[in-house]
Amino acid sequence: MPYGLSSDQHAHEWSAFATTNADGVNTRLAIILGELERSADAVLAAGGKDLFLGGDLYHVRGKIDPEVQNPVIACFKRIIAKGVSVWALAGNHDLKGKHASALGNAMQALDELDGFTAVTNSTLIDTADDEQVMMVPWIEDLNELREVCKASADPERDLIIHAPLNGVIKGLPDHGLDPAEVKAWGYRRVFIGHYHHHQQPAPGVYSIGATTHQTWSDPGTLAGFLIVDPTSVEFHESLAPKFVNIDDVAEIDVDAVNGNYVRLRLKDADADTLTSAREALKQAGALAWVDHSSKKREVTRGQSTGTKNVTLEVSVASYVAKHLDAGKLSKKRIAVDALDVLREARMVGAE
Repeated sequence: MPYGLSSDQHAHEWSAFATTNADGVNTRLAIILGELERSADAVLAAGGKDLFLGGDLYHVRGKIDPEVQNPVIACFKRIIAKGVSVWALAGNHDLKGKHASALGNAMQALDELDGFTAVTNSTLIDTADDEQVMMVPWIEDLNELREVCKASADPERDLIIHAPLNGVIKGLPDHGLDPAEVKAWGYRRVFIGHYHHHQQPAPGVYSIGATTHQTWSDPGTLAGFLIVDPTSVEFHESLAPKFVNIDDVAEIDVDAVNGNYVRLRLKDADADTLTSAREALKQAGALAWVDHSSKKREVTRGQSTGTKNVTLEVSVASYVAKHLDAGKLSKKRIAVDALDVLREARMVGAE
């Protein structure tokens, strides 16, 4: 019997491209919760009864907004009423501090619902058809996470964790778990929340991906949920609006932008080109857009200097490795912490 798996919902009162619906609920929050219900419906349609969440149900750490919490509670009441049991792993965004605990877990109030289990300790779950799923919540120290996971390994079990996984996000230097290492732990399959892109970087090792696109860090990533049975993993792409970058007017077509949020990034565009691009977006059915194009300027005398087109993540990791005087501290640990801070800043900055 299959089970469902969804991760990184980041329930939040989002501001970009959002309004409120007739019930007063943030429209982008309503879309996220709608996708959660769609995953529960897919579980039932496949003959299953269990829905697992891979962490980061909430977006803002250490703070629960009642206009977010109440729609979330209502959503899970509907899911549970359909006959679906929910098993929710604590991710770093769900926690007030750096360590998983029931006291500091934003999801803990949902644990009062009959049919919802908040997981803040390593827990072995027996599904409705006696499949075994090991769940390990956020553990910041990757060495500690490794030891906890390896201690419960079984080739007949699946594992769900929330952690950085190398090779998932393009341009992000390796600072997390290596997929080959994770495969060698000895589980049947390992499903990992945290990074917002669905991918299988090694046989049996899956980045779950986020439930929907959420910020301008997400263009080009796969969002959705999984239906998992003993012999297969099926990805269901999100039906929510995507965040899409357009760097050339020629890229504006219905398939790319219809129903999506678009960011125009034309280079050296004159006024006529920008006007044409905005009209093309409207005709192609873009749900909304922002214009971050660079305007055409007159050429002046001078000599330009070229720079390599590298990501900020690469620059940070390179600086730590080559130039930082770390003393007795681990440069790798500093780089990991710096990249995590950068990622968090981008999530907040998107708002």
